[in-house]
Amino acid sequence: MTVLFEYLAALEKPLGTVVHIGAGSGAVLECYAALKPARVVLLEGDADTAAELLRAAAQCPWAEVLAHPVSTTGSPLEWHRYNLCRLNGPLQSGALHSFYPRLRLVESRTVNARALTDVLAAVQVATEAGGINVLVLDVPGQEAALLDSLPHGELIKFDAVLLRGSREALPAWGTTAEQAVNQLQRACFDTAAAEFDQEPLWPVTLLRFNAQRHQTEVLEQRLSWQLAALEAADERLKALQAHFDAVSQAKAAADQTAADRAGQIERLNQGKAQAEQTAHDRGVQIEQLTRSRDEQAALAAERQTQLQALTQAYEERGRQHDNATSATESLHKANAKLKAETEALHGANAQLVKKAEDLETAHAGMLQKVADADRRRRLLDNEILKAEAQLELIKDVLIREKNF
Repeated sequence: MTVLFEYLAALEKPLGTVVHIGAGSGAVLECYAALKPARVVLLEGDADTAAELLRAAAQCPWAEVLAHPVSTTGSPLEWHRYNLCRLNGPLQSGALHSFYPRLRLVESRTVNARALTDVLAAVQVATEAGGINVLVLDVPGQEAALLDSLPHGELIKFDAVLLRGSREALPAWGTTAEQAVNQLQRACFDTAAAEFDQEPLWPVTLLRFNAQRHQTEVLEQRLSWQLAALEAADERLKALQAHFDAVSQAKAAADQTAADRAGQIERLNQGKAQAEQTAHDRGVQIEQLTRSRDEQAALAAERQTQLQALTQAYEERGRQHDNATSATESLHKANAKLKAETEALHGANAQLVKKAEDLETAHAGMLQKVADADRRRRLLDNEILKAEAQLELIKDVLIREKNF
């Protein structure tokens, strides 16, 4: 990594905060001392190596050592120790034997780890101190997963990322350094330098954060969001216009319905007035028929009285007929005349009785018609009340729609 440290020394600004994950036993301290950083946080997961690093960093006031492994989620790690200590870590020996035939596993144990996001939150990398912040990832096989676990806002706090990974996927289902470099490039980091010759299996790459490209991508994303928002607003406007058209049509239909209901109410009022006038006329007719019936009944009673008087006179004359033989013919004539009158009176009486019965029937029919007219008038009143209630409801709906 010497060439890359030389590249860091040539940067336009001094180093600010450096977070070095997988710092080893302290060999990098001399390189950092030459760069005169403001602060270097060194993380080492192997306990023995971390102890050496603590002793080596004791004379460096700018150095801070954190002796614990780092993982994506902070869950425990399976830690392997080999006879080649620089390979100590989560990499399994089976994946390394093809490159290191003499590699021997010394010990495997489960160790507690801290999430990278928690470590950076505790470190509190300053973004306005004026120096260049650097993230160093010297954890081959873990680099892609660790980068993927970082929120973009945490990653871009670093102006440069120094990455040491594995050219091959260790194990076969793992990730390579190239994948991690691609991740950083997608996050607006540009490759500034690379070192492949010293350790072909462990390539080292330095990437610089391209703030201008990041700002451009942010602006493009915002523009995309704004265009999407404009399209959504246009769709909402179209929907509102369609709703307005529908409301206008509904209002026109409601106005037409209200006009129709008003016409119906007017016609119902006219029908009601006509029914009331008809009922009044029928009442007058009934009153006249009642008076006529009373008069006919009085006349029939008078005729009955006359008939009774004539009958009594006829009987009296019959008695006189025995005593007055000389007046027989005249009495017969008178009797015939009386019989004719009696028959006429009986006929008149029958007619009067028939007329009285007809008057009773007509009176009952008129009473029924009056009852029917009164029932229809009540139905008309109910219909008018319902129509008025519907009009009030339509008015209320129209007022609410206007307020909406």
